[in-house]
Amino acid sequence: MLKAKNVEEYLRLSARGNRWIEVDFSNLELKQFVLNFVKEGFRNKLEENKINIAGEKYSYKAESRLFFGKYKGYQLNLVFKCDPEYIEWCLINGDSFCISEESIIRLENSKVFVYSDLVEYIETESESLSKINLSTFKINEKGLPCSDKVREEKFQFSSIAIEKNQEKLSSKLNPHFVLIGGSWNNSIIQNRKFNKHKVIIIFN
Repeated sequence: MLKAKNVEEYLRLSARGNRWIEVDFSNLELKQFVLNFVKEGFRNKLEENKINIAGEKYSYKAESRLFFGKYKGYQLNLVFKCDPEYIEWCLINGDSFCISEESIIRLENSKVFVYSDLVEYIETESESLSKINLSTFKINEKGLPCSDKVREEKFQFSSIAIEKNQEKLSSKLNPHFVLIGGSWNNSIIQNRKFNKHKVIIIFN
């Protein structure tokens, strides 16, 4: 492994595309530089995924893309429409996953699919993969799928989910942990809809 003893060496090695660089943390200037460099990289990832950044505070928006879990890569509002209980589970169990107050209101004022109607569009591909095939659904003005064959209803987050969300919104969170949802507690509630394995949502 290559080693950097100062900032100049670190930048030179990094510019050559070296991913693994040992850092001499006895050099305090280098240590602070690397920590800030890494932190800025995570902040850039947050911006790419449309996650709110306000100083040292971060929160997901309805349009944010999830960077973790079985729905990784999908917009939060799409996951909420198909599986609102998963989003609630994340709010309760992820110590660095939180949603802005504005987006909480927007989500609760929108409608989600009724699971008993949606279940026929869920396909189990294997022990590690499921698909929600919405390819025949129309797309509404918000860019989300809808269908005359699937009823919709409002979903209200539980008081414990709202309480934990507020705690995290008022905390300084590490940007790296915000990306991955943080440390995950043992399930306080169980998600009845889908297993824990990866889910692919297909829609146009």
